[in-house]
Amino acid sequence: MKPKLTKHWLLTGLACCLSSSLLLAATQYGGNNCQPNSCPPAKKPDPCKPCEPCNEVLDRTRVFAGCDYKEITPCAGPRVACGTDLFVTVDFIYWRSGMDGLAYATTGFGGAIAPANPGTGSVRHPDFGWDPGFKVGLGYNLPHDCWDIFAEYTYLRPSASDRVSNTAQTLLPLWPTGQVSTSPDSSIRAAWDLNFNVVDLELGRNYFISRYLTLRPHVGLKGAWMNNDFSTTNFGFVDPTSFVRQTIDQDYWAAGLRTGLDTVWYFNKYFGIFGDFALSAIWGEFDVTRRERVTTAGVLTQQNNYNNSFYSLKEVFEIVLGLQGDIWFSDDSYHLGFNAGWEMQYWPDQNQYFKLSEEAAHGDLFFMGLTLGVRFDF
Repeated sequence: MKPKLTKHWLLTGLACCLSSSLLLAATQYGGNNCQPNSCPPAKKPDPCKPCEPCNEVLDRTRVFAGCDYKEITPCAGPRVACGTDLFVTVDFIYWRSGMDGLAYATTGFGGAIAPANPGTGSVRHPDFGWDPGFKVGLGYNLPHDCWDIFAEYTYLRPSASDRVSNTAQTLLPLWPTGQVSTSPDSSIRAAWDLNFNVVDLELGRNYFISRYLTLRPHVGLKGAWMNNDFSTTNFGFVDPTSFVRQTIDQDYWAAGLRTGLDTVWYFNKYFGIFGDFALSAIWGEFDVTRRERVTTAGVLTQQNNYNNSFYSLKEVFEIVLGLQGDIWFSDDSYHLGFNAGWEMQYWPDQNQYFKLSEEAAHGDLFFMGLTLGVRFDF
């Protein structure tokens, strides 16, 4: 009787020890600091059990819920439950464009065919304004470690012009022509326009580094092709009906490497401040043609025609800061994101125009303005 009783107590004690050990392990390794039922389950929910993206939805929810999440850099998505892993973006841009080195005339000039002791003049530039454009993008969330690929096309067609009259007879053209003036120009007009096309391809990963901060480093490629035209027209250089027009046509294409970092500083799960920047190094060709046409007494003649073609390595800087919001609907099957930001792009040394007998003072191309975007994940 005693051996049986001893055996019974031994088995009971062993069971108690095993239960205590399992409970301790569950507390130390499987628990969290959240209140009961405040965190989503670690396993995939049932209608979406086979779908990988459901894990990413849970990752994001668990991070914002403050759970003791064990992954070092959990995926920040945004991804949807049981989706195709595709997303599209559309941005409306309203940018002010500009290019340095396009001063075309000055007033206040005194000389052989101008009055002595002129007053203080000013340098005239094309009047750069604001122009609308757009961006469209397509992305795919890869199944490997929350990576994503994203391609985006940017379209913009800015233009600028200006005209100054020689009312005080002190006008001096800053883009000389091959014609000899026998009287001061009555007026000078300048015009500039740009066909701007850019394609960016990115490989990135968006992840949390804290409860309310996400980073998305990315690497990839950048391609650009532009048609950049500048012209000046000098009126009345010989008689009131004469004019000379010089046109500079610059075609440019380039491709190279691009890298950057996208950040979001969240107030809560749905709203935050975003700040992105990117740097590119692109190799491409400038093909610049300068033509000069003269009209005198109604007769048009072409006087000069030059071409300069060469390759060069250039850099591009991009930065944007703004607000963004995210919403999910239909049981997290779809995601809609909104953003509004102020964007700047800097393209150094894009002005490769040249004058009649020398290269002009080269200048930089730049853009800045409003970018309004929408992203849809499905």
